[in-house]
Amino acid sequence: MQAATATRAKAQLDQAGPICIYGVCETLGVVVRFNNINMEGMYQRGLPPRIHLSARRPLPRRTYNCAHELGHHVFGHGSSIDELREDAKAHPWEDPKEFLADTFAGFILMPIIGLRRAFSVRRWAPETATPAQIFTIPCEFGVGYPHELWTTRLLARHAREHGPAAGHACLANLVQGTVCKILGREEIKPHKVRYYLENRDAEFEQKMAEVLCVYREVEILKKASTKGKKKRGKPVTIVSYDEKPGIQAIATTAPDLPPKPGVHATFARDHEYKRHGTLSLLAGIDLLTGKVHALVKDRHRSREFIELLRLIDAAYPPNTAIKLILDNHSAHISRETRAWLATRPSGRFELTFTPKHGSWLNLIEGFFSKFARSVLRHIRVASKHELKERIMAGIDDVNRHPVIHTWSYKLADAA
Repeated sequence: MQAATATRAKAQLDQAGPICIYGVCETLGVVVRFNNINMEGMYQRGLPPRIHLSARRPLPRRTYNCAHELGHHVFGHGSSIDELREDAKAHPWEDPKEFLADTFAGFILMPIIGLRRAFSVRRWAPETATPAQIFTIPCEFGVGYPHELWTTRLLARHAREHGPAAGHACLANLVQGTVCKILGREEIKPHKVRYYLENRDAEFEQKMAEVLCVYREVEILKKASTKGKKKRGKPVTIVSYDEKPGIQAIATTAPDLPPKPGVHATFARDHEYKRHGTLSLLAGIDLLTGKVHALVKDRHRSREFIELLRLIDAAYPPNTAIKLILDNHSAHISRETRAWLATRPSGRFELTFTPKHGSWLNLIEGFFSKFARSVLRHIRVASKHELKERIMAGIDDVNRHPVIHTWSYKLADAA
Protein backbone atom coordinates (compact mmCIF):
# COMPACT_ATOMS: atom_id res chain seq x y z
CA MET A 1 0.00 0.00 0.00
CA GLN A 2 2.84 2.39 0.86
CA ALA A 3 4.54 1.73 -2.49
CA ALA A 4 1.30 2.45 -4.37
CA THR A 5 0.74 5.64 -2.38
CA ALA A 6 4.32 6.77 -3.03
CA THR A 7 3.98 6.02 -6.75
CA ARG A 8 0.80 8.10 -6.99
CA ALA A 9 2.56 10.93 -5.16
CA LYS A 10 5.59 10.70 -7.46
CA ALA A 11 3.28 10.94 -10.47
CA GLN A 12 1.60 13.96 -8.81
CA LEU A 13 -1.79 12.24 -8.59
CA ASP A 14 -4.35 12.41 -5.81
CA GLN A 15 -4.76 9.45 -3.49
CA ALA A 16 -8.42 8.74 -4.16
CA GLY A 17 -9.50 9.17 -7.79
CA PRO A 18 -9.19 7.04 -10.91
CA ILE A 19 -5.89 7.21 -12.80
CA CYS A 20 -4.52 6.40 -16.23
CA ILE A 21 -1.96 3.69 -15.48
CA TYR A 22 -0.28 4.25 -18.84
CA GLY A 23 0.26 7.91 -17.95
CA VAL A 24 1.83 6.83 -14.66
CA CYS A 25 4.24 4.56 -16.57
CA GLU A 26 5.16 7.43 -18.89
CA THR A 27 5.85 9.70 -15.92
CA LEU A 28 8.12 7.07 -14.38
CA GLY A 29 9.98 6.55 -17.66
CA VAL A 30 8.60 3.05 -18.27
CA VAL A 31 7.82 2.30 -21.92
CA VAL A 32 4.57 0.40 -22.55
CA ARG A 33 4.13 -1.67 -25.70
CA PHE A 34 1.11 -3.66 -26.91
CA ASN A 35 2.07 -6.84 -28.73
CA ASN A 36 0.23 -9.78 -30.27
CA ILE A 37 1.43 -12.19 -27.58
CA ASN A 38 -0.40 -15.03 -25.86
CA MET A 39 0.36 -14.04 -22.26
CA GLU A 40 -0.81 -11.60 -19.62
CA GLY A 41 2.24 -9.38 -19.87
CA MET A 42 5.98 -9.05 -19.42
CA TYR A 43 8.30 -6.69 -17.54
CA GLN A 44 11.68 -6.13 -19.20
CA ARG A 45 14.29 -4.55 -16.98
CA GLY A 46 16.73 -2.28 -18.76
CA LEU A 47 17.28 1.23 -20.06
CA PRO A 48 14.58 2.17 -20.57
CA PRO A 49 12.49 -0.40 -18.67
CA ARG A 50 9.66 -1.81 -20.77
CA ILE A 51 6.25 -3.36 -20.15
CA HIS A 52 4.87 -5.60 -22.89
CA LEU A 53 1.11 -6.22 -22.76
CA SER A 54 -1.02 -8.60 -24.77
CA ALA A 55 -3.27 -6.79 -27.25
CA ARG A 56 -5.50 -9.89 -27.16
CA ARG A 57 -6.69 -9.29 -23.59
CA PRO A 58 -9.77 -7.15 -22.80
CA LEU A 59 -9.14 -3.49 -22.03
CA PRO A 60 -9.78 -3.73 -18.25
CA ARG A 61 -7.48 -6.74 -18.05
CA ARG A 62 -4.73 -4.83 -19.86
CA THR A 63 -5.10 -1.98 -17.36
CA TYR A 64 -4.65 -4.34 -14.43
CA ASN A 65 -1.78 -6.21 -16.10
CA CYS A 66 0.02 -2.92 -16.75
CA ALA A 67 -0.30 -2.01 -13.06
CA HIS A 68 0.94 -5.49 -12.13
CA GLU A 69 4.05 -5.21 -14.34
CA LEU A 70 4.65 -1.69 -13.02
CA GLY A 71 4.71 -3.28 -9.56
CA HIS A 72 7.65 -5.44 -10.65
CA HIS A 73 9.42 -2.23 -11.71
CA VAL A 74 8.67 -0.34 -8.49
CA PHE A 75 9.87 -3.20 -6.28
CA GLY A 76 13.03 -3.65 -8.34
CA HIS A 77 12.26 -7.16 -9.51
CA GLY A 78 14.13 -8.57 -12.46
CA SER A 79 12.60 -9.21 -15.88
CA SER A 80 9.55 -11.45 -15.62
CA ILE A 81 6.95 -13.10 -17.85
CA ASP A 82 3.37 -13.57 -16.65
CA GLU A 83 1.58 -16.35 -18.52
CA LEU A 84 -2.18 -16.42 -18.90
CA ARG A 85 -3.85 -16.91 -15.53
CA GLU A 86 -5.88 -19.83 -16.84
CA ASP A 87 -2.64 -21.50 -18.04
CA ALA A 88 -0.58 -20.74 -14.94
CA LYS A 89 0.78 -23.78 -13.11
CA ALA A 90 1.05 -21.95 -9.78
CA HIS A 91 -1.19 -19.48 -8.00
CA PRO A 92 0.09 -15.87 -7.90
CA TRP A 93 0.05 -15.81 -4.10
CA GLU A 94 2.53 -18.70 -3.99
CA ASP A 95 5.27 -16.42 -5.38
CA PRO A 96 6.12 -13.47 -3.07
CA LYS A 97 7.10 -11.25 -6.01
CA GLU A 98 3.85 -11.96 -7.87
CA PHE A 99 1.86 -11.39 -4.68
CA LEU A 100 3.57 -8.02 -4.16
CA ALA A 101 2.92 -6.97 -7.78
CA ASP A 102 -0.75 -8.03 -7.52
CA THR A 103 -1.21 -6.12 -4.27
CA PHE A 104 0.48 -3.05 -5.72
CA ALA A 105 -1.81 -3.18 -8.79
CA GLY A 106 -4.91 -3.31 -6.62
CA PHE A 107 -3.86 -0.42 -4.37
CA ILE A 108 -2.63 1.90 -7.12
CA LEU A 109 -5.74 1.40 -9.29
CA MET A 110 -8.28 1.35 -6.45
CA PRO A 111 -6.83 3.06 -3.33
CA ILE A 112 -8.57 2.49 0.01
CA ILE A 113 -9.54 6.15 0.33
CA GLY A 114 -11.11 6.14 -3.13
CA LEU A 115 -13.02 2.92 -2.45
CA ARG A 116 -14.40 4.27 0.83
CA ARG A 117 -15.50 7.48 -0.88
CA ALA A 118 -17.09 5.56 -3.79
CA PHE A 119 -19.18 3.51 -1.33
CA SER A 120 -19.97 6.51 0.86
CA VAL A 121 -21.33 8.82 -1.87
CA ARG A 122 -23.68 6.03 -2.95
CA ARG A 123 -24.68 5.29 0.64
CA TRP A 124 -23.66 1.68 0.27
CA ALA A 125 -21.93 -0.44 2.88
CA PRO A 126 -19.20 -2.82 1.69
CA GLU A 127 -20.43 -5.47 4.11
CA THR A 128 -23.98 -5.51 2.67
CA ALA A 129 -23.33 -4.48 -0.94
CA THR A 130 -24.89 -6.62 -3.65
CA PRO A 131 -22.76 -8.24 -6.39
CA ALA A 132 -24.03 -5.62 -8.87
CA GLN A 133 -22.97 -2.84 -6.49
CA ILE A 134 -19.58 -4.44 -5.93
CA PHE A 135 -19.13 -4.59 -9.73
CA THR A 136 -20.09 -0.91 -10.10
CA ILE A 137 -17.27 0.33 -7.87
CA PRO A 138 -14.27 -0.90 -9.94
CA CYS A 139 -16.02 0.46 -13.05
CA GLU A 140 -15.46 3.94 -11.64
CA PHE A 141 -11.74 3.21 -11.53
CA GLY A 142 -11.55 1.89 -15.11
CA VAL A 143 -11.08 -1.79 -14.37
CA GLY A 144 -14.67 -3.04 -14.24
CA TYR A 145 -16.21 -3.09 -17.70
CA PRO A 146 -15.40 -6.09 -19.92
CA HIS A 147 -15.98 -4.05 -23.09
CA GLU A 148 -13.04 -3.26 -25.32
CA LEU A 149 -14.52 0.07 -26.46
CA TRP A 150 -17.19 2.43 -25.24
CA THR A 151 -20.64 2.27 -26.79
CA THR A 152 -23.05 5.20 -26.61
CA ARG A 153 -25.43 3.08 -24.52
CA LEU A 154 -22.63 2.18 -22.09
CA LEU A 155 -21.49 5.82 -21.88
CA ALA A 156 -25.01 6.99 -21.07
CA ARG A 157 -25.43 4.31 -18.39
CA HIS A 158 -22.04 5.07 -16.87
CA ALA A 159 -22.84 8.81 -16.72
CA ARG A 160 -26.22 8.17 -15.11
CA GLU A 161 -24.73 5.89 -12.46
CA HIS A 162 -21.61 7.88 -11.61
CA GLY A 163 -22.36 11.47 -12.66
CA PRO A 164 -24.59 12.52 -9.74
CA ALA A 165 -22.16 11.04 -7.20
CA ALA A 166 -19.38 13.10 -8.77
CA GLY A 167 -21.42 16.31 -8.41
CA HIS A 168 -23.16 16.37 -11.80
CA ALA A 169 -26.81 15.92 -10.87
CA CYS A 170 -27.95 16.80 -14.40
CA LEU A 171 -26.52 13.50 -15.67
CA ALA A 172 -29.04 11.44 -13.69
CA ASN A 173 -31.47 11.43 -16.65
CA LEU A 174 -28.95 11.34 -19.51
CA VAL A 175 -30.16 9.27 -22.46
CA GLN A 176 -28.28 7.60 -25.30
CA GLY A 177 -29.55 10.06 -27.91
CA THR A 178 -28.04 13.01 -26.04
CA VAL A 179 -24.70 11.22 -25.84
CA CYS A 180 -24.81 10.68 -29.62
CA LYS A 181 -25.52 14.38 -30.21
CA ILE A 182 -22.69 15.51 -27.93
CA LEU A 183 -20.18 13.14 -29.51
CA GLY A 184 -21.35 14.01 -33.02
CA ARG A 185 -20.97 17.72 -32.37
CA GLU A 186 -17.40 17.23 -31.15
CA GLU A 187 -16.66 14.60 -33.86
CA ILE A 188 -15.62 12.05 -31.25
CA LYS A 189 -16.13 8.33 -32.02
CA PRO A 190 -15.12 6.27 -28.97
CA HIS A 191 -16.76 3.16 -30.45
CA LYS A 192 -14.27 3.03 -33.33
CA VAL A 193 -10.55 2.27 -33.65
CA ARG A 194 -8.29 3.87 -36.20
CA TYR A 195 -4.88 2.27 -36.46
CA TYR A 196 -1.66 4.20 -36.78
CA LEU A 197 1.96 3.27 -37.28
CA GLU A 198 4.28 4.37 -34.51
CA ASN A 199 7.79 5.36 -35.53
CA ARG A 200 10.02 3.17 -33.36
CA ASP A 201 13.25 3.70 -35.26
CA ALA A 202 15.23 6.83 -34.43
CA GLU A 203 17.22 6.33 -37.65
CA PHE A 204 14.17 5.84 -39.89
CA GLU A 205 15.00 8.64 -42.32
CA GLN A 206 18.63 7.57 -42.68
CA LYS A 207 17.73 3.92 -43.29
CA MET A 208 15.00 4.90 -45.75
CA ALA A 209 17.54 7.00 -47.63
CA GLU A 210 19.86 3.98 -47.84
CA VAL A 211 17.08 1.87 -49.36
CA LEU A 212 16.17 4.65 -51.81
CA CYS A 213 19.81 4.92 -52.86
CA VAL A 214 19.73 1.22 -53.80
CA TYR A 215 16.60 1.82 -55.88
CA ARG A 216 18.36 4.78 -57.46
CA GLU A 217 21.21 2.46 -58.40
CA VAL A 218 18.67 0.11 -60.00
CA GLU A 219 17.44 2.99 -62.21
CA ILE A 220 21.01 3.85 -63.24
CA LEU A 221 21.76 0.21 -64.13
CA LYS A 222 18.53 -0.04 -66.14
CA LYS A 223 19.33 3.10 -68.14
CA ALA A 224 22.88 1.90 -68.79
CA SER A 225 21.54 -1.45 -69.99
CA THR A 226 19.03 0.26 -72.30
CA LYS A 227 21.77 2.36 -73.89
CA GLY A 228 24.00 -0.68 -74.29
CA LYS A 229 26.63 0.68 -71.94
CA LYS A 230 28.55 -1.74 -69.75
CA LYS A 231 29.05 -0.72 -66.16
CA ARG A 232 32.71 -0.48 -65.22
CA GLY A 233 33.95 -2.60 -62.35
CA LYS A 234 32.32 -5.56 -60.68
CA PRO A 235 28.94 -6.75 -62.06
CA VAL A 236 26.04 -6.00 -59.71
CA THR A 237 22.58 -7.48 -59.24
CA ILE A 238 19.96 -6.22 -56.79
CA VAL A 239 17.39 -8.49 -55.16
CA SER A 240 14.41 -7.50 -53.04
CA TYR A 241 13.68 -10.27 -50.52
CA ASP A 242 10.98 -11.11 -47.96
CA GLU A 243 8.84 -13.93 -46.60
CA LYS A 244 5.10 -14.47 -46.89
CA PRO A 245 4.21 -16.74 -43.96
CA GLY A 246 0.92 -18.35 -43.03
CA ILE A 247 -0.32 -19.39 -46.48
CA GLN A 248 -3.19 -21.73 -45.64
CA ALA A 249 -3.63 -25.13 -47.22
CA ILE A 250 -7.43 -25.32 -47.33
CA ALA A 251 -9.44 -28.13 -48.87
CA THR A 252 -13.07 -28.13 -49.96
CA THR A 253 -15.52 -30.62 -48.45
CA ALA A 254 -17.79 -30.63 -51.50
CA PRO A 255 -17.05 -30.19 -55.22
CA ASP A 256 -17.09 -26.70 -56.74
CA LEU A 257 -19.89 -25.95 -59.18
CA PRO A 258 -18.83 -24.19 -62.41
CA PRO A 259 -20.71 -21.13 -63.72
CA LYS A 260 -24.02 -22.08 -65.33
CA PRO A 261 -26.25 -19.74 -67.39
CA GLY A 262 -29.47 -18.91 -65.64
CA VAL A 263 -28.38 -20.62 -62.41
CA HIS A 264 -25.25 -18.92 -61.03
CA ALA A 265 -22.86 -16.66 -62.89
CA THR A 266 -19.83 -17.48 -60.71
CA PHE A 267 -18.18 -20.59 -59.34
CA ALA A 268 -20.26 -21.92 -56.44
CA ARG A 269 -18.36 -23.25 -53.43
CA ASP A 270 -19.60 -24.83 -50.24
CA HIS A 271 -18.91 -22.76 -47.11
CA GLU A 272 -17.32 -25.63 -45.18
CA TYR A 273 -13.61 -26.30 -45.56
CA LYS A 274 -10.82 -28.37 -44.04
CA ARG A 275 -7.46 -26.94 -42.98
CA HIS A 276 -4.23 -28.88 -43.59
CA GLY A 277 -1.82 -26.35 -42.06
CA THR A 278 0.23 -23.47 -43.41
CA LEU A 279 3.33 -22.85 -45.51
CA SER A 280 5.76 -19.97 -45.90
CA LEU A 281 6.89 -18.51 -49.20
CA LEU A 282 10.47 -17.19 -49.19
CA ALA A 283 11.15 -15.12 -52.29
CA GLY A 284 13.57 -12.63 -53.76
CA ILE A 285 12.88 -10.72 -56.97
CA ASP A 286 15.71 -9.51 -59.21
CA LEU A 287 14.96 -5.83 -59.74
CA LEU A 288 16.91 -5.76 -63.01
CA THR A 289 15.38 -8.79 -64.74
CA GLY A 290 12.15 -9.51 -62.84
CA LYS A 291 13.20 -13.12 -62.15
CA VAL A 292 11.88 -14.51 -58.85
CA HIS A 293 13.98 -16.84 -56.68
CA ALA A 294 11.67 -18.75 -54.36
CA LEU A 295 11.33 -21.58 -51.87
CA VAL A 296 8.24 -22.90 -50.10
CA LYS A 297 8.86 -24.22 -46.59
CA ASP A 298 6.93 -25.16 -43.47
CA ARG A 299 8.77 -22.48 -41.48
CA HIS A 300 10.97 -19.46 -42.11
CA ARG A 301 13.89 -19.72 -39.71
CA SER A 302 17.58 -19.00 -40.26
CA ARG A 303 18.19 -22.35 -41.94
CA GLU A 304 15.43 -21.72 -44.50
CA PHE A 305 16.75 -18.21 -45.14
CA ILE A 306 20.26 -19.58 -45.69
CA GLU A 307 18.85 -22.16 -48.11
CA LEU A 308 17.31 -19.33 -50.12
CA LEU A 309 20.62 -17.42 -50.01
CA ARG A 310 22.35 -20.51 -51.42
CA LEU A 311 19.78 -20.59 -54.21
CA ILE A 312 20.46 -16.94 -55.06
CA ASP A 313 24.21 -17.49 -54.74
CA ALA A 314 24.12 -20.31 -57.30
CA ALA A 315 22.03 -18.25 -59.75
CA TYR A 316 24.71 -15.63 -60.46
CA PRO A 317 28.34 -15.76 -61.62
CA PRO A 318 30.94 -15.84 -58.83
CA ASN A 319 32.22 -12.34 -59.62
CA THR A 320 28.77 -10.69 -59.31
CA ALA A 321 28.00 -8.57 -56.26
CA ILE A 322 24.54 -9.39 -54.88
CA LYS A 323 22.78 -6.57 -53.06
CA LEU A 324 19.82 -7.63 -50.94
CA ILE A 325 17.02 -5.38 -49.66
CA LEU A 326 15.29 -7.04 -46.69
CA ASP A 327 13.61 -6.33 -43.36
CA ASN A 328 14.83 -6.83 -39.78
CA HIS A 329 13.48 -10.33 -39.22
CA SER A 330 15.53 -12.21 -36.64
CA ALA A 331 16.47 -14.88 -39.19
CA HIS A 332 18.19 -12.23 -41.34
CA ILE A 333 20.57 -11.12 -38.59
CA SER A 334 21.00 -14.33 -36.60
CA ARG A 335 24.35 -15.80 -35.65
CA GLU A 336 23.74 -18.72 -38.01
CA THR A 337 23.07 -16.38 -40.94
CA ARG A 338 26.10 -14.19 -40.20
CA ALA A 339 28.30 -17.28 -39.96
CA TRP A 340 27.17 -18.47 -43.40
CA LEU A 341 27.66 -15.04 -44.97
CA ALA A 342 31.20 -15.00 -43.55
CA THR A 343 32.00 -18.09 -45.63
CA ARG A 344 31.25 -16.26 -48.88
CA PRO A 345 33.88 -14.19 -50.74
CA SER A 346 34.25 -10.60 -49.64
CA GLY A 347 31.75 -8.35 -51.41
CA ARG A 348 29.56 -11.22 -52.62
CA PHE A 349 26.54 -10.23 -50.49
CA GLU A 350 25.65 -6.72 -49.35
CA LEU A 351 22.55 -6.40 -47.14
CA THR A 352 20.47 -3.21 -46.89
CA PHE A 353 17.82 -3.33 -44.17
CA THR A 354 14.55 -1.43 -44.21
CA PRO A 355 13.83 0.53 -41.01
CA LYS A 356 11.54 -0.86 -38.32
CA HIS A 357 7.90 -0.59 -39.42
CA GLY A 358 9.25 0.24 -42.87
CA SER A 359 8.74 -3.03 -44.70
CA TRP A 360 6.53 -1.08 -47.15
CA LEU A 361 9.82 0.22 -48.56
CA ASN A 362 10.61 -3.29 -49.78
CA LEU A 363 9.55 -3.62 -53.42
CA ILE A 364 8.80 -7.32 -53.17
CA GLU A 365 5.74 -6.47 -51.07
CA GLY A 366 4.14 -5.33 -54.34
CA PHE A 367 4.96 -8.68 -55.93
CA PHE A 368 3.47 -10.55 -52.97
CA SER A 369 0.29 -8.50 -53.24
CA LYS A 370 -0.08 -9.27 -56.94
CA PHE A 371 0.79 -12.95 -56.43
CA ALA A 372 -1.78 -13.27 -53.64
CA ARG A 373 -4.53 -11.78 -55.80
CA SER A 374 -3.74 -13.80 -58.92
CA VAL A 375 -2.62 -17.18 -57.53
CA LEU A 376 -3.37 -17.61 -53.83
CA ARG A 377 -6.79 -15.99 -53.56
CA HIS A 378 -9.57 -18.61 -53.22
CA ILE A 379 -7.02 -21.41 -53.69
CA ARG A 380 -8.17 -24.87 -52.53
CA VAL A 381 -5.86 -27.89 -52.30
CA ALA A 382 -6.01 -31.44 -50.97
CA SER A 383 -2.73 -31.23 -49.03
CA LYS A 384 0.23 -29.03 -48.11
CA HIS A 385 2.27 -30.80 -50.77
CA GLU A 386 -0.24 -29.80 -53.44
CA LEU A 387 -0.21 -26.20 -52.16
CA LYS A 388 3.59 -26.15 -52.44
CA GLU A 389 3.44 -27.45 -56.01
CA ARG A 390 0.77 -24.89 -56.95
CA ILE A 391 2.81 -22.01 -55.50
CA MET A 392 5.99 -23.09 -57.27
CA ALA A 393 4.01 -23.52 -60.51
CA GLY A 394 2.82 -19.93 -60.06
CA ILE A 395 6.41 -18.77 -59.56
CA ASP A 396 7.49 -20.64 -62.71
CA ASP A 397 4.69 -18.92 -64.65
CA VAL A 398 5.89 -15.53 -63.38
CA ASN A 399 9.44 -16.33 -64.46
CA ARG A 400 8.27 -17.31 -67.95
CA HIS A 401 6.88 -13.80 -68.34
CA PRO A 402 8.92 -11.72 -65.86
CA VAL A 403 7.78 -8.25 -64.91
CA ILE A 404 10.39 -5.71 -63.83
CA HIS A 405 9.06 -3.87 -60.79
CA THR A 406 10.00 -0.20 -60.47
CA TRP A 407 10.15 1.98 -57.37
CA SER A 408 9.22 5.64 -57.80
CA TYR A 409 8.13 7.03 -54.40
CA LYS A 410 10.60 9.71 -53.22
CA LEU A 411 13.19 8.36 -55.61
CA ALA A 412 14.13 11.88 -56.66
CA ASP A 413 15.12 12.59 -53.03
CA ALA A 414 17.80 9.89 -53.16
CA ALA A 415 21.12 11.58 -53.84
